[in-house]
Amino acid sequence: MNKWCLYLSALLVLSACGWTPLYNSQTMAQENLNTVWIDTIPKEEGVRFRNSLMDLFYITGEPKQPLYVLKATLSTRSRSLGIQKDDTATRGQLYLKTSYTLFDRETLQPLHRGSAHTIASYNILDNQYSTTISRDDAYKNGLANLAEKLRLNLAMYFDNLQRN
Repeated sequence: MNKWCLYLSALLVLSACGWTPLYNSQTMAQENLNTVWIDTIPKEEGVRFRNSLMDLFYITGEPKQPLYVLKATLSTRSRSLGIQKDDTATRGQLYLKTSYTLFDRETLQPLHRGSAHTIASYNILDNQYSTTISRDDAYKNGLANLAEKLRLNLAMYFDNLQRN
């Protein structure tokens, strides 16, 4: 009985403080993300990153009249881990970083700047094909994770903008 009272009081306290979930696709922040034009990002990994962002931002399709422009850069590094005595690696690590700026489309004034990073690991196997597939999968997952972090950063920006 005490546990139920505790849970109920916690819910009441959270609702009284104005807490709202950012992950809800119906929030005002998500509606603002639907008005952001994502500028092209160079290279193949930039295209893949932009596509991940578009999947997260454009729930109802690309914006017809965007209010904002997002310019992002993507940098990647890889390194070998798990070095054995014969100088061969058994693990690889990808470091992915994005720096971004959100601009007002009309005035081209910067509104928000930020960065995000993520690390993805993969196995280095004796079979070259398996290693390539493992690396590509880690890369794809890392880009999706990075896109989600950027989406969350912008959602928090729009949420704070709405509250002020």
